[in-house]
Parts: sequence; C-alpha cells; structure tokens
Amino acid sequence: MHASLTLACLCMLALAGLGVARPARTLLQEDMDEFVRVRGTQFVVGCKTWYASGWNQWEAMEAGAGALELFGASLPNKTTGPQLVRDVLDRAQAKGVNVVRAWAQAVTPNYALETAPGQYNEAVFQGLDYLLDEARQRGIRLLLVLLDNWQPGGADTLANWAGSNVHEDFFSNADAKRLYQARAEAIVTRVNAINGRSYSEDPTIFAWDLINEPRCYRCGATTAAWASEMAAYVKSLDGNHLVTIGEEGFYPAGQAASAANPQGLQSWAFEEGQDFYADHNDPNIDFTAIHLWPDNWLDKTTDFVERWIAQHIQQAASLGKPMLLEEFGVYRSSGADTMRDQYYKLIYDLIQKDAESGGPSGGALFFQYYAPGQQAPSEEGGGITGVFGVVEADNTFPIIDAFTASMAQLTGKSVSQCSATSGVSVTAVRDCSYTQVNGRPGTGYEGPACDVDINECVRGTSGCAITGAACTNSAGGYTCACTLGYAGDGFSCNPTPTLDQLQLNYTTQGAAQLACDEGQDVKYPTGVPGFAYDPTGGLSRADGASDAMVSSGSSISVQPVDCMAACNEAPGCTAFSYNPSLQKCFLKTGSSYNTCQAQETVCTSSRGTQYSCGFWQSYYREDSGSASTAVQSASLPSTPPSDSSTGNSEPAGASITLLQREINSADGEPSASPSISLLQSFG
Repeated sequence: MHASLTLACLCMLALAGLGVARPARTLLQEDMDEFVRVRGTQFVVGCKTWYASGWNQWEAMEAGAGALELFGASLPNKTTGPQLVRDVLDRAQAKGVNVVRAWAQAVTPNYALETAPGQYNEAVFQGLDYLLDEARQRGIRLLLVLLDNWQPGGADTLANWAGSNVHEDFFSNADAKRLYQARAEAIVTRVNAINGRSYSEDPTIFAWDLINEPRCYRCGATTAAWASEMAAYVKSLDGNHLVTIGEEGFYPAGQAASAANPQGLQSWAFEEGQDFYADHNDPNIDFTAIHLWPDNWLDKTTDFVERWIAQHIQQAASLGKPMLLEEFGVYRSSGADTMRDQYYKLIYDLIQKDAESGGPSGGALFFQYYAPGQQAPSEEGGGITGVFGVVEADNTFPIIDAFTASMAQLTGKSVSQCSATSGVSVTAVRDCSYTQVNGRPGTGYEGPACDVDINECVRGTSGCAITGAACTNSAGGYTCACTLGYAGDGFSCNPTPTLDQLQLNYTTQGAAQLACDEGQDVKYPTGVPGFAYDPTGGLSRADGASDAMVSSGSSISVQPVDCMAACNEAPGCTAFSYNPSLQKCFLKTGSSYNTCQAQETVCTSSRGTQYSCGFWQSYYREDSGSASTAVQSASLPSTPPSDSSTGNSEPAGASITLLQREINSADGEPSASPSISLLQSFG
C-alpha cells in the first residue's frame, strides 16, 4: 500500500523535529554575510564590536557525514548523525550562542578525512559541508581546527607518512610540513557541495586553528617556526579569515610569565614546546587563543585560574591582539556539582570583567555540550555527561547563559575610526525548496544546481516511524516501510500479532550461552531493523574486518527482536549471536545447538585501554519458514520537480562501534578470550 504525506501531517512533523520553527536570531547571531575581523584588541563584524560565547563540539564533522557511531559522546538512540547536528545547532541558536569550535579532522581512523596522503573521503568532507551549511542557517559561526595534535589522523599520522615515528618530527620534517600544507589547502579551498560556497569565502567560518594543542617536547623554537610558516601559508590561501594557533598557552622556563603555568615554577609545562607571547607575536596570527584545564593540568587552585587568565590578558594587550579562551573544561563531580559551577563562574567573570573594561578578552568556549540522549564513553566516566559533558539540566547552564547574555550586551557597538571591509562577494545560496518531497524540509535535492540527491534516511529527515519502520532512499525521494511485525503506512507503524509470533519462533539458552560452533555469517539484509546506510564507509574500514564480517552484523544498536526480524528476512539465517552490552548482533547459519559458556568480551579503545564489553549469546530460529511480512509503505517522489518560479525542470551506555569480532573455535569450544577491536577517541 502506498500513501503520501498530507500537508497537515507535514506541518506537525516539521515543527516537531526539523528545526523549522526556530527562535529569532540574537544580536550575536546577526550579520552572517560579514567576516569577523580584528581591529586592535577587539573582534569586529562590519564596524561593530563582536564577542564570542559558545562551546566545543567533538565529532561534529563525523556526525554530519552520517557516521553510525560516535566515540566522544554517543549518538542518541534512534538519532542519525545529521539529526544530532541539527539538534545541537538548534539548541545553540536557542541559547543565543554564536560560536561552535569543531574539528576539520576526524578523530578515529575509520572516519578519516584523509585516508592516505592526498586521498580524501568525500563523504566525510560532505559532513563538514553539512555542518557549515546548517550553522549558516542558524547564525552560528564555526572555529575550525585544521589538525589535531593528539588524535589518529593528526600530527603523528602525518609524521608517519613522512617516514618518522617521532612525534616532534611533525614540526620540523620537511615532508611532514608539506603534508600539513596539502591538508590545509584541501580544506581551506574546498567548495561546499551543498551550498556552493568556497570555504575561503564563507563568513560562517569565524577563524582557523592551525592545530589543536601543539606539543613539541623541548623544542619550543621549532613550534614557533612551524606556527609562523603555516600561518603564512594558510593566509596565502585565504585572506578573508582570521588565523590563530590553537595552543594551550604555556610558557617556557626562564620567563617571569612562567609563574602563571599550572603548578607555577615547578610546572611540567616548561618543556612542552610552547611560548605564548613569542608564538603569537607573528603578523599572520590574528588573535591569541588559550585553553584551561585545571583537572588535566593537575592544578585545581583558584589562584592558578586567576593568574593564568590575568597573565594572558596582559600579554594579549601587549601584543595588541584579542584573546579568546577557546577551550576550557572542569571535571564534573557527583551531586549538585557545585565545584564545577564555581570554576565556571570564576572563569566567566574574569573574561567578562576584562571585556567590559575594554580589555582584549573576546569571549570563551566551554568543552563540551551534550545533547539529550548522548552518553559519555566509559573512559570518561560513562553516563549522560561523563566528566566533561554539560547538559542543559545542569546547574552550570544558567552560568553559561548569563555569560552569553553579557557578551550579547557588548556586541554590536560602533567602533570608532573603523573603515568598512573591502567587501568580499559572498556566494548566494540557491534555494532548492522546490525539490522537497511534499514540502518536507531536508528532502529532495540540494547543491548549487539543486541536483544532488539527499539521502533522507541518513539525514533523519524522512519522517519514517521511529519504531517499526525502515527507510529506503531513492533519487530525489525515499520510502518508509513498516517492518516485520508492524503494520501502517511507514510514517505510523503499530505492532501486530505477528510480532509476538516472531518472538515465539526464537529460543536462547540464556545469558552468556553461546553456540560452541557458531557456524557461518549471513549477510545482514537492507530495509530491516538494525540496518543503516553507511555513507562514510566507516564499517568497511574496520581494523581487519572483512566485508563479509561487516555486512553480517547490525550496523546500529538493536534489541533481540530486531535481530529476529532481520534473521527472518535474511536467506539462510537460522540463528544469531547477540551481545546485550554492545546491543549488536551477527546473523548466522549452521550454528550448533549445543552451547558453551561464553568468555567475557574485551574491548580495546584507541588509547589502548581494555575494558569489558559483556558476553555474547546465541538465539536459534525454531521455525525455518518465514513469518508473514505484510509490509506496508509510503513511497515518496523520486524525480526532481519543476521550479514553478522559473518554469525550469531541474534536477545506551558508552557509544561503541563493533568493528571486528574474533571468535575462534577449537575442539568445539569458544576461544579463551574473544575480543573486539574498537577505535574509540575522546575530546
């Protein structure tokens, strides 16, 4: 049965989840066709003052690309990555913030932007395109980090490609520097596939961070030379955007300012290769930026926080440049978390006081925002926030709101002796709304010529029922279909007696009881619970995982009943192995009916930490026949409509990715230590 969305239904759906009914922009979110520039120690937009308030957002590019798992803060259940991007930016707009700091580098190898020297994953790049375009629509500017010092794909990867396994060689090796420049050029000169804007000509970008937190042990002069060379190079590609380094702001030994370091004159930071004043004293570095981590830096005294901020304010003023506290965080504690609140208030008060007095402080960005439903990784404490996350229900958020309001009060004031900018012609964004499916936002086509198909299933814009429906993409359209055990039009799916019968057709010997011989993998079918499109190709790049192994497993979190429905639809499937901790399953054929006690599954993160991922157990299909599918669906248009205005026809727990499951059978027994190879990274 086929059905179409009604306009009345569309209105409700649009208001419910697509960010259509957005709040009006605040003063901080205006003038999005103007670039942020520097005049003296102030940021300006046009000839008016501009101050930043916002947050850091880990893995925003990966989410925008449709990554099936995130590692620093999980995808909320039943939420796609692009949907999370929209939700986060909607909340940023509603909160009145105007800057989100994000990485133009994936933080795990399976979502790598650059997979080999000069080879880029276009799908991941389009995730950055999507993030930029969605931010533009909401008046949010992005501070983009070109490279990370810590994560895979960053400094160490480029050093390795240059033939070195020494981290410090990244800053001095000629080949490594050329690799960085090539990466920077690919990003800075990219043309957005969604809106047609060159990154170098998009005011949505506030500024470029050359590298997040560069560390060069005992080679400070090398760091300064690297920053100077790379800032000049980025400026040669893009004269419109501001550039800063992205370092924490440490001082070397032998300076009076070094007393401001964490732990003062006994600081470990002396040898980390940074010199805040010297590094930022370069004509191509437009503003100074610092970080602040009392817990990580092992100095949680308020005296340290005060002297750290005061020292950098003083030196920024001496340099004649603005100062941005672009990343700060305080560990979350139990209970009301009054300690974190006190630190946030102190930090914000110091920045606000200096800004109000006309000092160089230009704003602050905390680390990091957690959307409803996100979970922290186990290495960061797990739960709805871990140690870094801030949710809107926290007592911390009113403190953040107050700071945002104070920055808004300082924004928009006329700046004397300021000449208007030279005026870069900003590319107008084409309106492709005429291609929408029944007028539903986020559907149909996009791109400079409105001829690029939108995968509504990946974007989370289809409106398919959250439970009991599968989404199938087509050119310019999509289909919503109720899955086995449900009936409806695809937008509303209700359970039927078939669902109960389905569950009666499967048996298990209980928790941790795994078939002694699991048999062979069966390919996981499309259009069933547990299937999701993988535009990034992340699962197929799993460490050591074969295509067959990847395709046999569920790609998103599932419950046993979901695996039952998938098994019924998969030719030859007679059983499946399920892990309740991971909420993943593998479809099987030929599994033995005798079970063995499963060994605990050990997960290994990208940091090398091992931790328990629970136990696998087998489920057996007792009825080899297939239950009645009785699938009902709504298939939506798949051809580009005409532009009537022109007459032209134009085209739960920590988030974990199951990358590889290695269970070796010997004498009918599972291996002693089944393992899962995971790639998990954190901000």
